[in-house]
Amino acid sequence: MRSETRHFLAGDIIFREGDDSDAAWVIESGRVELVKSGVTGAPMRLSILGRGDLFGESGILDNSARSFTARADTDVIAKAIPRSEFLKAIQTDPASALKIMTQLAKRQRDTDERLVRGDIDLTDPVLSASRELVALSGPPASVPPPGVPSWEVGRRSNSLFGRLARAFVPGIKARAARRRVRTIMVTPLSLEPEYDQRPYLIEALSGLEHMVVKPSSGSLFPPALGMPVYSAAASQARARRMLEDERVDVLVWGGETGDGRLIELRFCTTTPPVGDRPGGLPPDQALILPADFDARWAPLLKACVLTAFANGFQPLMTADDSMALVTLTDQAADVVFNPPEQLDAAAVGQLLAIYGYVAATAANCIRRSDLQERAAEAWRSALNLLSDDTRGVARLSLALGMVVQGHAEKSDDEQTLREAVQIYRNGLRGVQRDDDPQLWGRLQYRIGTALFRLDLMTGDDHTLREALLSFRDATGVINRADDPWRWSDAMHAMAQALQVWGDHNRNIEVLGKAVDLCRVALEVRTPEAAPHLFAATRNNMGSALFLMAKYTSDPEFLRLAAAAFRDALAVYRENGGRGRALYTTIEKNLQRAEDMLRRQDIRPVAAVRWADEPAPLRVPAPLREEDDLIFRL
Repeated sequence: MRSETRHFLAGDIIFREGDDSDAAWVIESGRVELVKSGVTGAPMRLSILGRGDLFGESGILDNSARSFTARADTDVIAKAIPRSEFLKAIQTDPASALKIMTQLAKRQRDTDERLVRGDIDLTDPVLSASRELVALSGPPASVPPPGVPSWEVGRRSNSLFGRLARAFVPGIKARAARRRVRTIMVTPLSLEPEYDQRPYLIEALSGLEHMVVKPSSGSLFPPALGMPVYSAAASQARARRMLEDERVDVLVWGGETGDGRLIELRFCTTTPPVGDRPGGLPPDQALILPADFDARWAPLLKACVLTAFANGFQPLMTADDSMALVTLTDQAADVVFNPPEQLDAAAVGQLLAIYGYVAATAANCIRRSDLQERAAEAWRSALNLLSDDTRGVARLSLALGMVVQGHAEKSDDEQTLREAVQIYRNGLRGVQRDDDPQLWGRLQYRIGTALFRLDLMTGDDHTLREALLSFRDATGVINRADDPWRWSDAMHAMAQALQVWGDHNRNIEVLGKAVDLCRVALEVRTPEAAPHLFAATRNNMGSALFLMAKYTSDPEFLRLAAAAFRDALAVYRENGGRGRALYTTIEKNLQRAEDMLRRQDIRPVAAVRWADEPAPLRVPAPLREEDDLIFRL
């Protein structure tokens, strides 16, 4: 294994917290101190390492920045192992992997002993979040992070042991051990056994790695009921109960149409579609195919199963699952864009719709812009074939709008962003608030996000006002108890819009409302469950407080703003922040706040959690007519 020997004098910095993780280090002689910045900025010692100890490996295993500073406590000779060499060693040499795991086990025992002696304060936010303290890793099981179903929490370890195991390549037992065989169950597709196409469907679905396909022991619907009315909520509920009773991962169910020429299939799973991502299969999305389907349909059928299993949340899939889905998506394009003649326009529309969901999920697995473009093409074609007054059309409009909005935001294209707003509004024609409040609320939320982005581009207060109206409507139906993550997203987005409105109008009450919305969003976006979302919302809160200080000259608001920025920065650093944009923004915001505090000869206070902060002061101000809307939100 290629390495480079380096010499350090006592006090020399080997690497700093926040640096890129470009190498792992092994100490040949001397002692190395590991130090982490506390939320107050004061350094805290994590441990002292000696000869033979390995450090700096965690950032390599999960491709994150350095989570602590390594400093030579004495004169040190250490060996630097480049990232590529380190990963190659643990992926191809089980003996090297065993040595690394032995080091981690030693660190685990040392941590346990320190806990018993009381040397570690579990309430300390730095030590409790430290990624080098293996015993304290991972979010609490009671609060799953966004997009992760509750049953999945605890199955995937965030500890160094877990990350090491996930780095292994095929052939090493640790990787095989983390893979469980998943089960796909298929119900009868006809009430008459001699016409049942289920055996051919099972054959078409066979061959998926680490998945077993089997027939259900009974029918989803008693013979007396006949084949189900597919749009009925009762049918979906019955399918979910069967899925849970049989303890399978995906239930494929449906049946033949009245004339027996077509089969309508649905794919039921315990994992609901995740968040506002244009991927996953809606539970009532049908795949319609000829009753005499042949091998051409196998790639699409398999891709639907993988999409249903992941339901838009790519980490639930293995790397092999992801690559298989991408390959199957490419193979399925032929039958989708050249459908058989026996499919009428409505059936072709449903076919294009479901393919769009498959392609969008595949795009979440691999960076290929053509997959997103193919999803958008399929959805546009489907919308041209389907009626514009159905719930399925509303859901398609939501998915297509998100793809178009994503392209617009990446390119700062105002016209494309306006197109996304129109797509969302077209979708609203297919759903009523009382019939499907969640879908209606999601469309309103997306309209708000697109209009808010338009306001940032154009500075049009009318657009911002419309965005606030959409956010108000969305939060009126998105329930915290039923959908806490989407609810917290809406609170955060509305707070951003109110912050801009308050800044434009120099209205302290509006800015205070933005602070309040951030505070309630942080009840869901906790540092443990969603550290990066926490950092974004805490930064948003700090920005609103900074503006309040600017317009009132009240130093208390400035102190609270600086505390919010420090808090956001500390959590972001502790959890290996992804991307530099947010990190740079928070750093600049903190620097501005501290510069202003210094200019006012005010000593910065230690960072505190919002729960310990007093409620922001409210400065009375006469309301203008246009402000009345804001306080009805």
